[in-house]
Amino acid sequence: MNEFLQHSYGYMWLILALPIAAFGVMFGVTYENRRLSAWIGIIAALVADLVSIWVLLAELARPQHLQQGLGIFTDFITFADFHLTLGILADPLAAMMVVVVCSVSFLIQLYSLEYMRGEEGFVRYYAFISLFTFSMLLLVLSPNFFQTYIGWELVGVCSYLLIGHYFKKASAAAAAKKAFLVTRLGDFPFLVGIGYIFFRFHDLDFFSLASHHVYTAGLVGTSGLFVMGMLVFSGAVGKSAQFPLHVWLPDAMEGPTPISALIHAATMVAAGVYLVARAYDLFAASPAALAMIATIGAVTSLMAAIWAVGQDDIKRIVAYSTISHLGLMMFGLGVGAYSAAVFHLFTHAWFKALLFLAAGSVIHAVHTQDIWEMGGLGRRMRWTTIATLVGCVSAAGIFPLAGFWSKDGIMSGVFAMNNPAFIVVAMLITFFSALYTFRLFFVVFTGETAKRRAFDPKRIHENGPYILAPLAVLAVMAAVAGLWGSPLFGHEGFGNFIFYGQKPVVEPDNIPAIAFSLTFALLGVVVAALFYYPPLKRFSAASFNRRFPYAYAWSHNKGYFDEVYRSMFVGLALVGGRAVEWVDKHLVDGFVDGLADGYSLGARYLRRLQTGRVQAYAGGVFVGVLVVAVLAMLLGSNGALASIGGPR
Repeated sequence: MNEFLQHSYGYMWLILALPIAAFGVMFGVTYENRRLSAWIGIIAALVADLVSIWVLLAELARPQHLQQGLGIFTDFITFADFHLTLGILADPLAAMMVVVVCSVSFLIQLYSLEYMRGEEGFVRYYAFISLFTFSMLLLVLSPNFFQTYIGWELVGVCSYLLIGHYFKKASAAAAAKKAFLVTRLGDFPFLVGIGYIFFRFHDLDFFSLASHHVYTAGLVGTSGLFVMGMLVFSGAVGKSAQFPLHVWLPDAMEGPTPISALIHAATMVAAGVYLVARAYDLFAASPAALAMIATIGAVTSLMAAIWAVGQDDIKRIVAYSTISHLGLMMFGLGVGAYSAAVFHLFTHAWFKALLFLAAGSVIHAVHTQDIWEMGGLGRRMRWTTIATLVGCVSAAGIFPLAGFWSKDGIMSGVFAMNNPAFIVVAMLITFFSALYTFRLFFVVFTGETAKRRAFDPKRIHENGPYILAPLAVLAVMAAVAGLWGSPLFGHEGFGNFIFYGQKPVVEPDNIPAIAFSLTFALLGVVVAALFYYPPLKRFSAASFNRRFPYAYAWSHNKGYFDEVYRSMFVGLALVGGRAVEWVDKHLVDGFVDGLADGYSLGARYLRRLQTGRVQAYAGGVFVGVLVVAVLAMLLGSNGALASIGGPR
């Protein structure tokens, strides 16, 4: 059996080759055939997924921490004793993430057969999903910072293309540009950080930098390591929508719902957390860097959880849930709960993809995204309701579903820090996470269907198999994936997800932490039920909002960050743009236009001198000779002007 598993490494190149080949075939060969193009992308993702599962099983059986070159790109750059390789990295961390990317991509493409049926740009949509999948896999399988950055930027380009899928819609085009530009604010420092690492260590290979303990060898001081870590972390702040670069992610909901699921569960936003996990040796060498990561993660997670409570758009609620959970992962990495944070990245992929696709199923049936225009769907969409409930329980971190097992490890790490502020924030995150999650569930699926003009609730019905089948698979994973890190596996099932063959480090269970976390999660469910579940409703959310208008307004308006950004940064950018426009129009263009006008004017008068008469030309030559002679007499060494000012 082990020999069979070891053969998987020889086929790893298919994981990258299949999605990019599908992209090329769709655009170059089958673009006019919608259904064939879609199935090419689906089958490519499925085969890549099967190979990735094969590799994961091999890594779990016996971690190899293997690197392979990519054919002719093996020595992509060679200079003196420096060799930069484009290749494939196989270790438990990469193998786990590759399974997540390929599995979610496959399920989303299958789901899209029904969800995107009849949509304009259908083949373009599928082609870009394949390119998006390839880009994320290139990043995940990268053995060095250089290849990581190539995949990093490709992921950014693909997210721009897919968020702006409905580019004829102004809001979608604006959201795509916003996502692209905001993430650039983090990508540039990240690139500087890569340059800094190379300048000081003359190496960019993850294994070399970690296995030789380069970061702790004294080549860079404490301050230098902190700056280096923060530069790299800046890229993660942008991609994973951490404070203060979180503003792009909610607007990314302008793209198709399946794309939102792909971005939030397996690709774009997961890249930042994966980067911190991959380069964790760098951050571990600087306690100040870890403290900063923990602080930013905690602030991001708590703020996003509070803002989610005030949202009315079903996709935006799930979007802020993503920001909160990503912040929680960063929080865990910052406090040293590495295995638990990576485990939460794994479990989060399943329940977040499930929640987004369930939201898409609802939107597909009721044709609105406003939760207050829904209600009562539990009676008409039973399978979607069950799937959403599983996703909500897992996302809230309630026993015994997947989210509980990964979140309790993070909470154990937070309690181990003995930092009262961190503990209070962690409990508030848990409470608000359960509150906004079950607020969504109770409003959408319980009670009576809201009355809308020209809409008959009796028309609401369950969706077809291409939508329900992915929901069923994701629901199963959201329920059972957490068992990997449960006592059934001695908590060591996920312990291999540490670095480069080191002894697995598993955060010990902290019973008070787990008890407090579960208590606050259940409290959040109870509060949501008292406000939004009709049989238990005791309080009015509308009355609460009127009694505390400022708190509600702050939550509903996302802390007014969009307004602050618009006034401070967008306003300044517009002022600067207008100044540059004035310089370009009046100085640069004016100078060039002046030269052109001067040339035209001169040419007009010169043409008048070209009469074609010999006597006129002879007269001109005579006048020219006469002028030269006069100047020579005046300016020569013995000329009349030379004597001005007295004798020499």
